[in-house]
Formats: sequence, structure tokens, C-alpha cells
Amino acid sequence: MTIDGQYPPCTSCKGKMKARATQSGATIQYNWQEDGQQKT
Repeated sequence: MTIDGQYPPCTSCKGKMKARATQSGATIQYNWQEDGQQKT
């Protein structure tokens, strides 16, 4: 799963995404822009 966000993921969101990925066996990639650069 790829999620394109507007802001860096907060600590809580990182934990929730990691837990859901582990539970489901999915891979989650969270992307956002910072200083004009794509971050993952």
C-alpha cells in the first residue's frame, strides 16, 4: 500500500502503520514532500 501524505508521519501514525503491516503481512510506504524533496 502506498500513502501520499502532506506531512511527515507522527510517532503514533508510524506505530499504527507498522502494526497493521505486521498484522496483515502488507507493505506500507508513506510518502511526503519536505523542502521540495520526496521523502519515504
